[in-house]
Amino acid sequence: MVLGHSEGTQVAVDFANQYPSDVTNLILVGFSGENLATTSEFKKLSTAKIWNDMFERPAIYHEAAPIRVDLSTIPSPYNFILILSQSETVTSLFVVGSDGSHSIVRQQVGIPFHGAMYAGDFILGDVTIDWPWPYDSIQTFVSKRGVIASFPMKGDRKYRLILIPKENNSPAEKSEITLAEFNSILQTLGRGQIRATDATWLTRFRVHHRMVEHFQKGRIFLAGDAAHIHSPAGGQGMNTGIQDALNLAHKLKRFLDGKIPIECLAAYERERSPVARKVVRGTDFVFKMALLPESPAVGLIRSLLLPKIVRSSFIQRRVALAISEVNVARREIQRYGE
Repeated sequence: MVLGHSEGTQVAVDFANQYPSDVTNLILVGFSGENLATTSEFKKLSTAKIWNDMFERPAIYHEAAPIRVDLSTIPSPYNFILILSQSETVTSLFVVGSDGSHSIVRQQVGIPFHGAMYAGDFILGDVTIDWPWPYDSIQTFVSKRGVIASFPMKGDRKYRLILIPKENNSPAEKSEITLAEFNSILQTLGRGQIRATDATWLTRFRVHHRMVEHFQKGRIFLAGDAAHIHSPAGGQGMNTGIQDALNLAHKLKRFLDGKIPIECLAAYERERSPVARKVVRGTDFVFKMALLPESPAVGLIRSLLLPKIVRSSFIQRRVALAISEVNVARREIQRYGE
């Protein structure tokens, strides 16, 4: 169940009946989920710096898991070189850059990453909350002050909160945020009805909406955040990236098994680029609509028109399918007859 709040008006949206019969639920994984490494290990991996200036030839190097990819062989139709732990060398026919929004692979290959950065902060937290509503549903709050999106996690009153204040409240480079600061912003956006009593993870960042000009250059491919990034509206980033990997992995396997010629790998970009473009444009539209400058017309839309729109079963189904990307995933599977 999703409960939407817009200027005091509450709208209930039940996605359970909007998915196809074989899709039963949204799965939410917190930053400290059971299947992740310990906090210190995960933090080391997720914040490790990537270096490419410590070797004479262009290379990719990851500090936490030292792997170097020699890209000086890009013009060659044959192997790339991977150097593991600065001692063991492995050759590879292909390189897949799935190394995030600051992709060194993308930068070294020189593929343009078009787009822009949104103004203002996104603030995320895995927190324990107090509020007057049920604790088993997704809740969204849209007002003239900004947006709160909340997602239930495993544990008593545990929620992932996304705060998007309309007013910029930090320097662009500042990512740290205390629980007191988090609560101050939460109180403003939530009209004093929501309070975080404890936090396992808090962060503040700026969001970009960008997409690569090409998903492929020769035998080098880009996937996931290395190829496209967008606002977290709709939570589609992980789904889109996983489907990139699914599509490309099928094609690479078929090529290596001798079932398709290498030219068929170009279909990866033709198939995935439109999907990524739709996600980037769609999330950009939702984000900008939610944070429109305040005016009498916007207030009327938010308080009267928006609740009526989201009550529509047609709209609810479209939103459910868009967020889950079920239809896109099925096309990926059907494409290979599996």
